[in-house]
Amino acid sequence: MLGRFSTALQHAADVLAPPPPLFEDFVYYWKKLMSHYLDVTKTKPTPIELTNIPNHLEHLLQILLKEGETSDEAGPCMEYFLQHNLLDLLTTLASTDDPPGMKQHVLQLVAKLLNQSKHVDFGHSSVYSALQRLIGLCDGSTPTASESYEIQFLLSLSGILRRNYQLVTVFISHLSNEGESSTERRTSCSSTSSDTSSTPRNALFTTPLVPSARSCNVTLIPQPATVSLGNSSQSDSHPQFPIADAVLSYLDSPDTAVRLKACQALMLLVSLPDGTNTAVLVSSEVSLRLISRLVLLFYTIPHSTDPSHVDEMHLSWGLDIPTNDCTGCNGCKQAATFLSWFDFCDQVMVESNQSIAEAVSRRLSESFLGQAFNSLALHKPINLTMLTKCFKMASSSLMNVALNEWFTCDTILNILLENWSSQDTDLAIETLRFFELILEKNSDYVLECLIWRYIKDRSFLNSYTSVSGVVLEDGNIEINGETEPEIHIIIKRWTNIVPKEIQSCNCGYEEYIGESMRQYQAVLSKAQYQQSTIQDLPHSDAEFNEGPFLSALFTALSNIPKQAYELNLELTGIVSRLALRPETYLTEYLLNNTKQLKVRSLYSVLMGVAAELGNSITQFPDYQQTLADVRATLIGRSMASLELKPDPWIGTFESIVVVEELCKELAAISYVKLKANSA
Repeated sequence: MLGRFSTALQHAADVLAPPPPLFEDFVYYWKKLMSHYLDVTKTKPTPIELTNIPNHLEHLLQILLKEGETSDEAGPCMEYFLQHNLLDLLTTLASTDDPPGMKQHVLQLVAKLLNQSKHVDFGHSSVYSALQRLIGLCDGSTPTASESYEIQFLLSLSGILRRNYQLVTVFISHLSNEGESSTERRTSCSSTSSDTSSTPRNALFTTPLVPSARSCNVTLIPQPATVSLGNSSQSDSHPQFPIADAVLSYLDSPDTAVRLKACQALMLLVSLPDGTNTAVLVSSEVSLRLISRLVLLFYTIPHSTDPSHVDEMHLSWGLDIPTNDCTGCNGCKQAATFLSWFDFCDQVMVESNQSIAEAVSRRLSESFLGQAFNSLALHKPINLTMLTKCFKMASSSLMNVALNEWFTCDTILNILLENWSSQDTDLAIETLRFFELILEKNSDYVLECLIWRYIKDRSFLNSYTSVSGVVLEDGNIEINGETEPEIHIIIKRWTNIVPKEIQSCNCGYEEYIGESMRQYQAVLSKAQYQQSTIQDLPHSDAEFNEGPFLSALFTALSNIPKQAYELNLELTGIVSRLALRPETYLTEYLLNNTKQLKVRSLYSVLMGVAAELGNSITQFPDYQQTLADVRATLIGRSMASLELKPDPWIGTFESIVVVEELCKELAAISYVKLKANSA
C-alpha cells in the first residue's frame, strides 16, 4: 500500500517538475551516445539499427534545433558542440563506419543541421575542418549503401555555399607539390583542433567544459586575400575545390535519385558569382566530366533507333526516362538518357558564371562536336536526328554559338549539303529536317553564312529583263495597253507553272492564304527586322554567286522527279519557310517572278521541273484519272486503282502534286507579303 502511494507521489512529482534545461539534456545524450558507442564497439559488429545510437543522435539534433529557434545567437548547447569539437568527433566515428551504418547517420545529422540551424559557425576550426573531412569521405566512384546520404550532405553544403558565397574560401584548399593540402596543414597546427585519431575513446566525452565560444580566441581560416591564387606564398600549390570533385564523382551513379542530386549540387556550385574563387571550378574537371559523359552516352545510341520516336521525346535533365510510347522501341532509353544529359549541360551553361560556361563551351566544341559528329557520323540518319534534337533543345547563348560555329564551318556544311542528294533517302530526309530547324531558329549568324552574304548585294539582278509590259510608278504593270497590279501577275505566274492539263484539281492558291498569313506574322514576331524598300537597297555589279546552300536547294528541287515523295515534302518545307522570311532582297530574289533573271532562280527551277514532269505523264494512258487518284491517296481519301499502276509512274504523279501545291503556297505567300508591305 505504502509502496503504491510512494510511486504515485513520485509520478506526480515528475509530472509537476519542470523539464531539465536543454543544455543538461544535450550533455546527457552526448554522454549516452559515447557510452553506448563504446559498449557496442567492444563486441562483434552490430548494425547501427539494432542500437540506440540513432536515437541519441536524433535527440542531439533536435536539441540544437530547438535551442536555435528560441534565440538569435548561439546558445550553450551550440557552444558546447563547437568548443568540444563534437562535429570533428562525429566525423571520426563516421570515418570508421563502426558500427556499420554510423557513417550514414552522421551524414544525415550534419545535413539536417546545416539546412535547419542558423547558428553553425563555418569559420570555427572545429566546423570547417570536420566538414572538409566529411567531404573527403564522400566518394561516388564506387556505389555504397551510404551514397544517398553522402550526396544529400554534399547537396546541403552546396546550397549553403550558393546562398553564402563568401564561405567558398573556407572550402578551397591548396595542394602543395608534396601532395599535402595547405588547409590540412593549417588545421593540424591549429591550437583548438583535436587529434581525434590519438584520442582515447573513453576521453571523447570527458573533455572539461570551456568558456563560451564567443569569448575565446578561435582559429579561423585565412581571409580571401591571403588565399588569393596570385599570392606568392601559394605559388608552389594548386587550388583545389574538394566539394566539386566529390560531387562530380556521383554523376555516373546507377541510382537515378543520387545522380539527380549530384546534378542539383553541381548546378549550385557552378552558379557561384564570378570573383568568388570560381577559377578553381574552371581549372577543375567540371567541363571534362560533363562533356565526357555526354560523348559516352551518345555512343550508346544504336544506329537502328527509330528517328520518329526521338522527335516525340520531351525531356529535361533529371527526366531521362522516355515516355510510355517510346519505352518499347530499340534505343529510346539510350537516346532519352543522352538528351536529358545534353539538356543538363545546356542548363549549366545558362546558370553558371561566364568563365565556367566558356570552359564547358570550349570542351563541347572540341570533344563532343569535333569527335561525335565527325564526317563518318554525319552519314548516319539517327546521328542527324540527334543533332537536330540538340539544336532544338539548346537554350544557352554559348551553347548556340558553339553549335552554330561548328555547323557553318566549310567542311561540316558541305558534308550536310551533300547529304541532300544521298541515295539513302532516310539520311537525306533527316538532313533536310535539320536545315528546316536551322531556318526556324532564326540565327542571324547562321543566316548570314548560308544566304545573306550571297544575295544582299542584289547582284542577281545583273542584266535581268522584265517578263512583259512596263512597270508603272504606282507599282502596276501595263501589258498591251492594259494595266494590271503587279501582285496579280506574280500570282498568275506561280499558279501557271504547272499547266492546267496536268493539274490534279481545280483548287486555287486561296486555301493557303490563312495559314501563310499566320506563319508570316509568327516570323515577323521573332525576326529583328526593319522594313526597307527596293529603292533603298544596294545593287552590286559583281558576278552573282548563289552560295552553297541555295545551290544545294535549287539542285534538290531540280531532282524532284527522281526523288521520293517524303523527301520532296521535306524539301518544300524548307522552300516555304525560306519564302516566308521578311527580308526585302530575299523576297525579290525568290518570289518576284516578273523579272527574268539571267541566273538560276526558284521560278526558273520549278518551271523546268514542271516541264519535265509534264512530258513524262502525258505519255501515260488516262493520266488525268491516275493523277486524281494519286492526289486522293496522298490526302487520305482513297486507294482507288493505284495497286494496278507501276511504282515509277506513281512517283512521277506524286511529284506533280508536290510541285502544284508548292506553287500555290508560293502564290499565297507572295500575296500575303505584298499586301503586308503595301499596307
